[in-house]
Amino acid sequence: MLAIEANRAAEAEPLARAAAEEFKAEKSPAQELAARDVVVQSLLAQNKVNDAAAEVARAAELKVSDIPTQLSFEITRGRVAAHSAEDGVSRVLAAERRARQFGMLPDELQARLAIAEIQAAKGGLALASIESLRGDALRLDYRLIARKAEALRSAAKSK
Repeated sequence: MLAIEANRAAEAEPLARAAAEEFKAEKSPAQELAARDVVVQSLLAQNKVNDAAAEVARAAELKVSDIPTQLSFEITRGRVAAHSAEDGVSRVLAAERRARQFGMLPDELQARLAIAEIQAAKGGLALASIESLRGDALRLDYRLIARKAEALRSAAKSK
C-alpha cells in the first residue's frame, strides 16, 4: 500500500500478486483477499481498468468473514465498478453504511473518500461533502485522507 501512495503502483503489483499466491497456497482466504485488494488498487493506479476488473472478479469468489478485509475490498470494487456501466457509488455507499454500523471509522472515511473521488471523476463532486470529510479526517487525525480530500477540493474549485 505504501508503494501505491508513493506513486509506485507498478512496484506494488508484482509483490501483491506474489503475496496473494502465497496466501492462496496457505489456504488463508482473508489474507489472499487483502493482497488481491492491493493488486486491484495498484492496477487502478496504473489505469489498467480491465485488468483491475478481471482481478476483482477472481477476488470476489473468495469467501471471507473478516469484516475490515471485506469492507476494504468492497470500496475498491466500487472504484473499479465506477469505471464501467455499474454504479460504483451505490456499492461504496453500502460499504460505508456497514463500516458505520460496525463503528469502523477508518473504513467509513475511506468509503467517503472513494465516493468523492468517483463523483469528482464524473464531474459531480459536492464541495460541502468533501469539506465535511476533510474536517472529519483532520479532527480524527487521519491525515492522508484529509490530504486527499483537500486535493479533491482544490481540483474542484479550480474547475
